[in-house]
Amino acid sequence: MERKTEERRPAVPQDIPSLLLTCLDDLEMSDLERFNFHLNHGPPPGYNPIPKSRLEELKSMKSVNEMLEYYGREGAVKVTLYILEKADLNEQAKSLRTEMDSMDSQPQPPPAVIQHDPTLRAVQETLKAKLRQKYEQLRELDLRSNDLLDSGVTALSAGLEVPLCKLQKLGLSGCGVTERGCHPLASALQSNPSHLIELDLSYNHPGDLGVKALSARLEDPGCTLEKLSLDHDGEWRIKSGMHKYGCHLTLDPNTAAPNVVLSEGNRNAVREKRDGDRQYTPPVLCKEALTDRHYWEVEWGPGSLDVGVTYQIPIGLGEDDQSWAITSDPQVIMAIHNINKKENKAITLMKHKPQLKYRVGVYLDWPTGILAFYKISSKGPIHLHTFHATFTKPLYPAFALSMNVPMTLC
Repeated sequence: MERKTEERRPAVPQDIPSLLLTCLDDLEMSDLERFNFHLNHGPPPGYNPIPKSRLEELKSMKSVNEMLEYYGREGAVKVTLYILEKADLNEQAKSLRTEMDSMDSQPQPPPAVIQHDPTLRAVQETLKAKLRQKYEQLRELDLRSNDLLDSGVTALSAGLEVPLCKLQKLGLSGCGVTERGCHPLASALQSNPSHLIELDLSYNHPGDLGVKALSARLEDPGCTLEKLSLDHDGEWRIKSGMHKYGCHLTLDPNTAAPNVVLSEGNRNAVREKRDGDRQYTPPVLCKEALTDRHYWEVEWGPGSLDVGVTYQIPIGLGEDDQSWAITSDPQVIMAIHNINKKENKAITLMKHKPQLKYRVGVYLDWPTGILAFYKISSKGPIHLHTFHATFTKPLYPAFALSMNVPMTLC
């Protein structure tokens, strides 16, 4: 007797975040762009628009996370359905309704999170639990450059309110904190005012009201807070990843050799071949002297380019102890610093095939002596190399151009 086989249905995501992510993942890029436009300009009545700066990164996961933070789980579903129908994406709306009906008919599991995202509830609860386990021992906590956002800081603030917490220094620099995250922090300092001495909220976007709420704690004689850092703030600081440190650079014509032609407001450059040219052409530097945290990207190709930073116009970028760089040719990328010394050699980082275009991102944290390089691909940044040094003077981004290879500051 033959065994009857049952046709198996595709697995359905059993939690709302994954369900919304699956729905938005199925959209074309142009449709996702329209979806984000409506999140910013036309959410349903009663729902606040999400700021455009929070939606510049065109990724479905980012859109889902923002909706969950702004509207909660049920609200995110309602907003998604509303926008899908408003944008005439009726098939996607119908599919989402079907999946939601399926979920409603089944026992609900605990809330799940999208893996590796620090803004959702489970990760925040884990952070809070870890703090509770080590309240009496923990004195310093530096979470700089983690995209905790307001929701993560709110969860953290709940831990700070516990009387057992004796944290003295808290670093939240570059964590995507806005006014909404500052108020829970200020409330925590008021509830448990006797331990925290330093609070670093630089490179965030606290807004006037957030600054006012935290500054009040600094002026409160009953609060031990002595140092509050709120510098380098601005709306662009809530961008994700390294882009929160993005800076606008321009090439300095005074450092460009006669055969280097600048254009597009001194953001494009190409080294032309001319009669009587020397074989060597010095690197071209940017006008901007950098001493804080900065991030920039450069695109070029096809061909070779050296990308780095320097104190002054070097003989060769990365060849002396005054400059740090990576050199990229059509076959290999190498890290170079002070290679004029016999004991120093170029470090091979990656081999690759010739391409029409190359793009590299550079992150500088001058105060802590970090200079990191990333290859930028369609899948995101790929870490190439990090230099660690004690920088003693302002650094200038620099580029050593190859013949007829155009480059652009992005």
